[in-house]
Amino acid sequence: MAVLTQLLQSNKLTLITSLPANDIGLYQAAVDAGTDAVKIHLNIEHRASGNTFGTLQENMEFVSRTAENRSIPVGVVPGDTLDKVKPAEMEAFVKLNLDFISLYSDHTPAWLLADPRVTKMIAVNGQQSPAETASLLALGIDVLEASIMAPEAYGTPLSLKDLARYKQLADLSATPVVVPTQKRIDINDLTGLLQTGVKGLMVGAVVTGTDPKSMFDCVSKFRKEIDRLTNS
Repeated sequence: MAVLTQLLQSNKLTLITSLPANDIGLYQAAVDAGTDAVKIHLNIEHRASGNTFGTLQENMEFVSRTAENRSIPVGVVPGDTLDKVKPAEMEAFVKLNLDFISLYSDHTPAWLLADPRVTKMIAVNGQQSPAETASLLALGIDVLEASIMAPEAYGTPLSLKDLARYKQLADLSATPVVVPTQKRIDINDLTGLLQTGVKGLMVGAVVTGTDPKSMFDCVSKFRKEIDRLTNS
């Protein structure tokens, strides 16, 4: 469980796709369009997509199918409360060769920190002070997710103030910072996003839509622009 961190450390900007549903068509569309990694969800109600995601058992066919010909790292959000993140499921994730675990810091049980097999992408929600975020980073997480936008700002355009907030986190963090598309980030925003020092962009329902065609079109667009900007 370490491929994502290797990508984030070596790439100027890594493209991650957060699936709005556990659907093999969506997964394949993202892979075919050139995403570097995929994130799936379990045991949560997802604000951006409006979907409810069931248990690992209920989604085992989908997760197993992603494992059959997995060419890129796949990670999982295992729940949206502390009691939904269970040691038994963590063992299953390792056996299924899932690459990383993604959780908000207040949804992450303390025992997970001691499991070296699990790459931990931990999100802050914008309420944490810089000192609290620094303390979180000092505990040894692998990736910091900057989920810092208020719910009422979801889907609105990216501003210079937003870039400054992302830069503050990137300057604070020695570990890679990933920005999710809580805001309606466009390919024209990528030059500014690169200037902040963040290492990953995670596109999700706000920009990808919820069907395979819109997923493919969106991820392809970001893939081409990231490659153009980082290879020039």
